[in-house]
Amino acid sequence: MHEAEQINIICTDPRIQRFYYDYLIKEDLFGKFDSVVFENPILAFLNPATQVSMMERIGNYIKLHNPKKVVIIDHTDCGAYKLNGYNFKDSKEEIDIHYNNNNKVSNLILDAFPQLDVEIKIIVIEGDRCSWF
Repeated sequence: MHEAEQINIICTDPRIQRFYYDYLIKEDLFGKFDSVVFENPILAFLNPATQVSMMERIGNYIKLHNPKKVVIIDHTDCGAYKLNGYNFKDSKEEIDIHYNNNNKVSNLILDAFPQLDVEIKIIVIEGDRCSWF
């Protein structure tokens, strides 16, 4: 069995790809992670219609690659949030809601898979620049 160190849950937004790629290089993660990647998967974990399949995906990665950690990598100015009816009044509210949603997903994962560590990271997008919150 090929083992992975972690599962990365991340959006497909092209604006964060270089920043994410640099993170993978800095942390020496190539060949050591599984990915859940599509338009903001955090929202899919919170949606009752897709939550079971998302949790099954995490379970499959555990069976296949025995990761020790899940890293939730969310970002601001997310189109998927907008498509799902979120309308933030300011950046503080946006960060607060992202953290709240990420903590809910973290708790779902920890409840189902207590052997895993969960880390939350938020990328702040400002124009064409990305930074960690």
